[in-house]
Amino acid sequence: MKKSISRLFILVLVLTLTVLTACSEVDTSSSETASKKNSVDTGYKYKDVIPPEISSDDRVMSAFIDISLYNVENYAEIYLGKDFKINAVFDGITIKAPADFKFLTDNGFTVADNQAYNGKSLLYAGDKEYITFKSPSGNLLNALFYNDSAKSKAVEDCILVKYECQSNFENNEHLSVNGVSRSSALSEVITKLGYPSHFHKENDGQYSLDYFLDKKDLRNRITIYANTDEDTVTSVSFSDYTK
Repeated sequence: MKKSISRLFILVLVLTLTVLTACSEVDTSSSETASKKNSVDTGYKYKDVIPPEISSDDRVMSAFIDISLYNVENYAEIYLGKDFKINAVFDGITIKAPADFKFLTDNGFTVADNQAYNGKSLLYAGDKEYITFKSPSGNLLNALFYNDSAKSKAVEDCILVKYECQSNFENNEHLSVNGVSRSSALSEVITKLGYPSHFHKENDGQYSLDYFLDKKDLRNRITIYANTDEDTVTSVSFSDYTK
């Protein structure tokens, strides 16, 4: 009788240990599976970009970019980076920002006719003003001057922070920024500059794409205006306030 009880006790003990071991193995397997799942490549083009909890619901730009990387306001944590260099050419002339009034005149630009401002005009502290210039070949380019001081200054003493070529300017394809111009397709823009930091629907079929240089100052950017229906760029601008 005692032997039977002993055998029964041993059998129960063995079964108990077997069950506990099996459970332990299952838990370990589950842990490893979860770990592997968390380390799986998400497949995004920009692996360091964390998709927002609530993504953009834009249905037009999703044909060109991974829309899941953008939040409901169409922003993503994507930047050109501090090492990125803006290479801009207008009418065969290399232009840069920040610059000044003299930079343009030294390169043969003159103030276009009927402008309210010229080099001697005063800008109040903190004010900005566009002046349209004419290249040596006669093509028009807008330049934005900014008075970053605490007192009024002449335009020629202010910093030139932005260039743009409006879509209604004739021959506005003469402005090229890092290989992107009015003759580019929107798909080419994505190839050359990557995904934008932000995009905005201007009108039906009309979008603007902002490429911020960094997160510290969103004024420093390349902006591309495009017709998404025709997959074409309509105009280009860039700005840099960095001293």
